[in-house]
Amino acid sequence: MLQATNLFLYIWNKFRAFRRMMRLFWIISRKGLAHLIQQDHAKLPFAIAEVLDNMGGVFVKFAQVLSTKKDMLPANYIQAFSSLHDQVKPLSQDELKTIIDTRIGNMDETYESFGMEPIAAASIGQVHLARLKLTGEKVVVKILRPDVKQKMTVDLDILIQFVTWQSERSIKIKRLGLIQLAEGFKQNLLEETDFDIEALNTNLLRKAFEEHDIQIRVPKIYAEFSTKQVLTMEYIEGTSFTKAVTNDVSVRVMHAFLDQILMIGIFHADPHPGNLMLTADGEVALIDFGSVGYLTDEERGGMLSFLMGYSTKDTKEMAHGLTRVCEEGDLLDKKLIEQRLNRLLAEASFSPDPTSVMMKRMMTLITDMGMSLKPTIAGAFRAIITLDGTLSSVDDTYSLSAVSQSYASHMDKGQMVKERISKVKEQITDYIPRLLELPILKDNKITIAREQNHSLNDVIGTLTVGIFTVICMVVMLASFVVQSEVMRFLLGPLSISGFGVGMTILSVSVIKHLKPKV
Repeated sequence: MLQATNLFLYIWNKFRAFRRMMRLFWIISRKGLAHLIQQDHAKLPFAIAEVLDNMGGVFVKFAQVLSTKKDMLPANYIQAFSSLHDQVKPLSQDELKTIIDTRIGNMDETYESFGMEPIAAASIGQVHLARLKLTGEKVVVKILRPDVKQKMTVDLDILIQFVTWQSERSIKIKRLGLIQLAEGFKQNLLEETDFDIEALNTNLLRKAFEEHDIQIRVPKIYAEFSTKQVLTMEYIEGTSFTKAVTNDVSVRVMHAFLDQILMIGIFHADPHPGNLMLTADGEVALIDFGSVGYLTDEERGGMLSFLMGYSTKDTKEMAHGLTRVCEEGDLLDKKLIEQRLNRLLAEASFSPDPTSVMMKRMMTLITDMGMSLKPTIAGAFRAIITLDGTLSSVDDTYSLSAVSQSYASHMDKGQMVKERISKVKEQITDYIPRLLELPILKDNKITIAREQNHSLNDVIGTLTVGIFTVICMVVMLASFVVQSEVMRFLLGPLSISGFGVGMTILSVSVIKHLKPKV
């Protein structure tokens, strides 16, 4: 019976995919999109928007995402995509009750009250207000639409085929990076269809904010009333960032966001106005953690190098940071990147907010030079630009340049020390394998033939590589291990002194054993 059901679902999904693809072909033909792409017509952005709107669901949501990419897309594309709205029919009361009863338990026994009318609805799910029967607490309940993941997977695959088709026929569209955006959109959207992931993201950032004393409120998750399809969380009363806020609030929000990226390594990837709230007592709250980015230590180091370089106008350091966060890495021409960054800095300096201009033009530079940021790094940059736009719209005095400078002046100096030491780590890591490859003779000695250099005479020195020296190396390496511990920014004195002691002893040992024997 189960096999027959699975076979039926497989056939049905294939049929639905075929039907959706045929609908897409029909809409493309009706709108004359193929002709407009070839001619690069001024109507092209609006024709693409109409195709996405007619397909509905995932396609409209993708258009909404594109409408926020002011750093990447021309103004006419932003205008065309901004007019699209995701209109969905709410779930019926019977459907709601069935989902709650099946996933959580009897609705009447779980909730003292449950608002059947959603306060928000989208293609993925909808949001309701409720009150827990056990504690009387007011909560927000997110309900996932039935079979939404299967339906979205079909449409997402078709969406990627659609933007690939466009990119193959237009160099201009290819340069917009729609394929990469669609692929990232697919990954993020599928994660949003699993509330276990959102619950984990929320709990991780809530804990990290508490540990690092970041003054941003994150809702509590009620795990006992949450599943993959239903998410119950604390209700935070406040207003979204659609009205004016004071400059100290803007600064606090951007500082907290930079802390997420540079210090914690976990960041909210979609800080649009609807996901930021201001409570009556002046607290800032962040909600909806369905889309969250995770950065490795190497990626955070690259971002930090870029920021440190920018704060001192050191384009060499900026280029170093940029190459660390690009897919191509060491294959990139750092000198050329430095030259382009110098030019960008000069151009941005004439703007009232040079940092904002620099960030947006840098994304264009990356595309023009054929570079590609690592996906999570691209997400971090886009999130900064999104938040920059949000804060600019609600605070006339806000300036990303001023906020960045104030952040750089107060940021954890231990992290800067850690970043500098990491460069030495890389060098040590390169040299250790060479040391281990040296031929060891009896009595733990290595014979080294030393060539004449300047005033030195030809001499054969004998270097003792005994256990004593190895211990020194271990002391040094141990200090590095301490430095790389996740979420530790300054175990500094211990680790740096460990490195210093090890290096001093090793140096004395080397000098002693390299002295020519009389």
